[in-house]
Amino acid sequence: MADEEKPPHVLDVRQLRKPDKHPTIFATYNALACGHSFVLVNDHDPKHLRDEFETDHPNSYRWEYLNTEPRDWRIRITKLTTTPVPRILAATSDLVTHNAQPDSTGR
Repeated sequence: MADEEKPPHVLDVRQLRKPDKHPTIFATYNALACGHSFVLVNDHDPKHLRDEFETDHPNSYRWEYLNTEPRDWRIRITKLTTTPVPRILAATSDLVTHNAQPDSTGR
């Protein structure tokens, strides 16, 4: 069986203490090779976890619901890039030329 044909690793966090869940999930995600995935099993829809993924790994992962039964939520999380897509931040004050001449409208 080729490596990409292997079933993804299953990470069942239902029995973990709440403070251990997210660190365990992110450690599992960080250990993935690009293009690989794992299936997260949880007892509820992990909406807050997805918000964290969106903040820390924007456009770098795929989130696919496989099952949404009570106490048996299964989500395939796939790593799409090896590093998060960079965000470009700038201070808007740096974008303004302080000694600029007014344009034709007087601004």
